[in-house]
Amino acid sequence: MTEEIDIATAQKHLSEIINRTSSSGTRFILIKHQKPLAAIVSIRDLSNIKLEENFEKKGTLLGASKAWAEFESLDQIMEDIYLARLASVDRAVEL
Repeated sequence: MTEEIDIATAQKHLSEIINRTSSSGTRFILIKHQKPLAAIVSIRDLSNIKLEENFEKKGTLLGASKAWAEFESLDQIMEDIYLARLASVDRAVEL
């Protein structure tokens, strides 16, 4: 669950907000002048955010595994490559 709370109220009830965040995972979006400025999230949520950031880094194993997961079927990809090579007239394919 996510709740929006203005900064002044958050300052007054910081202990309660921290308890709710750590016990039930409630997320709080801190608002100032009707604009979101920051968020208070649990350590678990923060760990998930960091993990997602690692997935998005290019050139890392985690980034490669995320990209690889987007393929529906490795078998289908390999079959498509093999059929494309068979259909090619400018190169010999040996079995």
